[in-house]
Parts: sequence; structure tokens; C-alpha cells
Amino acid sequence: MAGRRFMKGVCALGIFFGLVLSAQAQQDIYWDVKEDIGTQSLLKYKGIGFSFGVRSLDITSNIKELHNYDAFEEGGDISFMFGNDFDQITVSMLGLYYSNAQTSRTVNLNSFGVTNNLYFLRAFGVKPTGFSPYVSTGIALRYYRFYGHYIDESQRSTRKQAKGQEPYLGAVKVTDLSLGLGMEFQLQSELEFIHFYVEGDSNLGLMATTRDEAFKGTNIRNLYSIRVGVRFGRKKSNFKILR
Repeated sequence: MAGRRFMKGVCALGIFFGLVLSAQAQQDIYWDVKEDIGTQSLLKYKGIGFSFGVRSLDITSNIKELHNYDAFEEGGDISFMFGNDFDQITVSMLGLYYSNAQTSRTVNLNSFGVTNNLYFLRAFGVKPTGFSPYVSTGIALRYYRFYGHYIDESQRSTRKQAKGQEPYLGAVKVTDLSLGLGMEFQLQSELEFIHFYVEGDSNLGLMATTRDEAFKGTNIRNLYSIRVGVRFGRKKSNFKILR
């Protein structure tokens, strides 16, 4: 059910992207003034970002209570970003997501990762209009922590965790790749910038490991996410190409 709700959101996002791309594709090529492309340093923009999002995922496991379990999480990220008008890199320093399930199967997530955003229309010389679409690719390390009462106490992890309403059972570490689309609305001055954005992506799991015997064979699949957020900070003032 959560997966179907998510896919509806992705479809709506795709339609929105299509309309904006169609409008921007009709803009004139603006590369009238020759600029030194070497001045497009990846340090033109430097700042931090905050986001809020929802995630949908499926779990496969040897534990029958988890096998084919469809989880839905919500939370946010804190990140550092740097880049130029065509390419920006975001380093997620901390991502925290919490399961909103109304059952005894709680799945919480901590994540760290690096994402590259390519502003492809600008790379082809299409004049920006305030809205800037981009393609994102990334790699992330995610720690999924499981809570509940469905594993015998003798098989639960012995590692110390913060106490909660449910006992801690164990964790799975997943390394995955992501591919997505985003749309950014940019406000800029000579020395500062504020970029509001919405983005969605899908993840491909590369490797899952665990130190807890009960969670051997547990993996995450069909991971989709949608986020809204803001990036802001300082920028160099000696660039004139996109003003």
C-alpha cells in the first residue's frame, strides 16, 4: 500500500518535471558572451542543507515477521554542499528516518552518503528561469535498526542502544546506489544564495551485512524516497555567466 502511494507521488513529480522541461526547452540559447569555463570552480557555491522526506521500502528476511514487509518512514537530512552552476555535490552528514508503522515491527534508519546533482539544461546552454531541473546520482551507507517483540530474547543483539518503547533486536548495514530527479528554485544575490528543492529517487542495494545472527539474510529492496528541502550559503562573486 505504501509503495503504491509512493509511486503515485513519483508519477505526479514526473508530470511536473515534464511541464517545466517543456517550458525551458523553448528558451533561447544564452551563451552569447564568451566566458572562461575554467572559472566555473566547484567552490562557487558552498553551504549547508536541510530536508524532510518520506521513504518506502520492502524487506526480505529469513525472519517470517519481516519477510516481504512493506515499511514507510519519515525523517530528514543535514548536509554540506559545494559546486557550480552545472554540477553540485551534496555530502549527507546525517540522515535520520523513523518508521511510522502502527505494528510491532519498527524500522529506524541512520544514513550517510554523497550525491552529485547535474543541472543538464544549463550544461546545454538553456537559459535559466529560476527553476532548474537536475539529475542526481549517489552512493550511501545506511544503518537499519529493528525494534519489536518478534525475536526471542536469547537471539536479540547484545549491543547497547537507547531505550525505547520496544526492545532493540539488531541492525543491518546496507550500501546502495541512487538515481533520481530534482527541481530547484533559486534565489541569489552577489554573495549569498538560497535554493529550495524537491527531489525523488530510487535506490539499488549493492551489499547488506550484519553482526547479528538473527538478521543474516535480511536485505532492503524497492527503496524509493521523496524529499523537500533548502540549501543556502555563500558564493563567489566573480562569476557572470548565469546572472
